[in-house]
Amino acid sequence: TEDIVGIPGHSDWGHGPRPVSWMVHAIHPDDLKGKGEAWMAHLKGETESYEHECRVRNSDGEWVWILDRGRVTERDAEGRALRAIGTNMNITWRKEAELELAESQHQMELALRGANLATWDLKLPSYEVVYNRRFGEMLGYVEEEVRDRFGSLGNWLKLVHPDDQESLGDIWNRHLNEEDDFF
Repeated sequence: TEDIVGIPGHSDWGHGPRPVSWMVHAIHPDDLKGKGEAWMAHLKGETESYEHECRVRNSDGEWVWILDRGRVTERDAEGRALRAIGTNMNITWRKEAELELAESQHQMELALRGANLATWDLKLPSYEVVYNRRFGEMLGYVEEEVRDRFGSLGNWLKLVHPDDQESLGDIWNRHLNEEDDFF
C-alpha cells in the first residue's frame, strides 16, 4: 500500500503496523473527522464492519482517493476491540469519473434549460418513463407529481391528445421496428 498511503520520507509505513499518527499526516483534513467517526462506531460495535472513502496523500505528495474497509476480528470479554484487519483500494479513477459525470450532467441540464427543452427516457421492457424536471414544468407539474402520475408509458399516453394518439402509435411502431432512427 505504500504507493497509496505512503508519506514522503516514511516508506516504511507502507507495510505492516504503522503509528496512528500517520492518519494526521496522510488523510485529507476534510476527511479525517468522518473517517474517525466511522472507525470509532465500528470499534464500539455499532456497525458490522468499517467502510470509508477518503483522500490520502501518496508518497509523491499527491491526493488519491481510497476505499478503506476493515473489521474487528477479535474482542475481549467486555467487547473491546483487540484486533482488526482491513484493506485499502485506490479508487481515484472512480472519483474522477464521478466528477466528470456530474459535470457532464450539469452541462446537459444547462443546455436543456437554455433551449427550453424537456427530456424523457423510456426504460424497456418495463415501460417505465423517467422525465427531467423541465418536463413537469412545461405541463405545470412539480417533479414528484410527474414521476407519480406519469411514470409508466400507459400513463404518459394519457397526456397525448386523443386526435394524436393513432399517429403517435404509428411513429412509435416504426421506431420499434427500426424503420426510423428517432421517436
